[in-house]
Amino acid sequence: MCRVAKPKRRRLSSELVLCLLASTRQVPLRSSGRIGIAKFKTCLAPPRARERNNDPKLLQRLPHSFLRQRGHPGGARLFVPTAPERFATAVYSFELAHGWKCTREGTEYVCSIGEPPLDAIIIAAMKYRGPTDTMSAYEEHLRSPRPAVGRDGMAELVSMRRQIIAGTEWIEGVLRDSEVHNYETTYLAANTAEIAILITFSVHERSRAVRYQDLRSMIESLVIYQRAH
Repeated sequence: MCRVAKPKRRRLSSELVLCLLASTRQVPLRSSGRIGIAKFKTCLAPPRARERNNDPKLLQRLPHSFLRQRGHPGGARLFVPTAPERFATAVYSFELAHGWKCTREGTEYVCSIGEPPLDAIIIAAMKYRGPTDTMSAYEEHLRSPRPAVGRDGMAELVSMRRQIIAGTEWIEGVLRDSEVHNYETTYLAANTAEIAILITFSVHERSRAVRYQDLRSMIESLVIYQRAH
């Protein structure tokens, strides 16, 4: 009489048991209902496959930047630009455009980009406010005729206006050949209760189209910390 060998019962691994328990919300097997074949196969899958099976729409929900960062097919690596550097004094600050650096020279700060000869330069100065440091006086000074630098005649007044930047009123005047020949200089002047501020942005005429965006971004990021009155 032939004996039929009983199949050996395979002992479930602890990892598989934990997976099955998790699938039934941690209810003991003896008191829970049946576990479906699909769920059993899912628990038998390798751990990474289980993670994917538990959320089949995961890749659809992930942002494209994450997929690119992970090297997912169809995307390049994610590039995150660095935050702009901020030039700051005790009275005011502004964001430096990419590549610009500032150094202190005596009582002034000089900011530039690249190596000499420079096609653009910023000079920032402050002083204690006096009786003549008013917005009207600044406008009058910028409108006054002055000899041109490097040529005959007078420097050309290109534009003049008042504007509010971050809650502070500034005078902005643009003159050509007022500081350096073939350079256009933007003068920015403002006052606090105690300090008068003057910042000049000078750009060579051949580089104006290239540096204009740098100029505007730095001007528009100006913030004064002291009260105006």
